[in-house]
Amino acid sequence: MTATERRQHARVEVPGALRGSVHLRDDVQIINLTPAGGLIEHGARLSPGQTCVLLLPLRGAIVHLRAEVVWSQVKRIQRSPGMKSGIRFRSGIRFSEPPRAERAHLQEYFATLSPLKPTPPEAPEKS
Repeated sequence: MTATERRQHARVEVPGALRGSVHLRDDVQIINLTPAGGLIEHGARLSPGQTCVLLLPLRGAIVHLRAEVVWSQVKRIQRSPGMKSGIRFRSGIRFSEPPRAERAHLQEYFATLSPLKPTPPEAPEKS
C-alpha cells in the first residue's frame, strides 16, 4: 500500500507563505495540510513519535493543533558565505482530534482552498 492509498483526506496546497510555530520555539513553513495532518518545513529537529503543538494563524485566529510527528528528514543544508550553516527539515505530522472551535476554523480554511493532485512521497535530496 502506498502513502497515497493510505491518505484519508485530500491534501491542499497552502498559498503563499503560511507560517506557524511549534512549541513557540521554531517557526515552521506549512507546505500542505489535510484535516488529519500536514507537511511542515523547519529548522529544529523533530523526532518521529514526538508530540508537538502547531500554532497556526488562520483567518484572524491562532489555531492550536496538537500533533504527532510521523516522519522527519533533512530537506537541505543551507550554506551562505560568512553565515552559519543551517539544516532544514521536512516532517509529516498527524493531528489529534482538535477541539470544536479549532475544527471550525480548519473547515472554513479548507473550504477556501483547492485539493492537490496525489503525488508520490518526496525522496531525500542527495548532497
